[in-house]
Amino acid sequence: MKAGLVVVVNGASSSGKTSLARALQLVAPDPWLHAGIDRFWGMMPQGWMQLGARAGEGVSWRRGEDELGRPVVHTVPGPVADRLAGGIHRAVAALARAGSNVVSDDVFFDRAWAGDWAAALDGIDAWLVGLHCSDDELERRERGRGDREPGEARAEAAAIHEGMPYDLELDSSSLSSDALAVAVLDHVAGARPWALEVLRGDTGAGGDGAG
Repeated sequence: MKAGLVVVVNGASSSGKTSLARALQLVAPDPWLHAGIDRFWGMMPQGWMQLGARAGEGVSWRRGEDELGRPVVHTVPGPVADRLAGGIHRAVAALARAGSNVVSDDVFFDRAWAGDWAAALDGIDAWLVGLHCSDDELERRERGRGDREPGEARAEAAAIHEGMPYDLELDSSSLSSDALAVAVLDHVAGARPWALEVLRGDTGAGGDGAG
């Protein structure tokens, strides 16, 4: 069976990753599954999330300030989140190896997660997309959502793209979700993926889990 294609979108909270993935499903001529981080993190028990008693093992928040004294919130994954990340990457790879196209939106809270994606998707045509957004627009969206901590998206955006190779980089500050989706599909149709191969060279292929 011919493997499906995979697009992994790395972007901060409120950058429009989920909207891009859903738009891609609507405009693509072939079916694409959406397997995003929020779907999988929703499986985690609340006690291991953010303010839960055992969040340090799962996903915790660390509050601080940026260089301008503005509040920021850093998301810190623990060993439970690292294991889940490794499972997500292999679940997406399994779907692709079974013949499905998959778009997965993610936030690379740990650089090791990017290397683990590369290992899990070895042998599959998979593109890594960096989704950027201006700080002002991130904060506007963050306020509008009402379920995010102030400064969370800005902290993520400052960290997750640093030194990351991408097959394609896009900015959602001024482009619609449909336009972003079309740009991704056009790129997939016209260019061979290379970014995850670079990461495999950086980290060594064949890993069996994140963290």
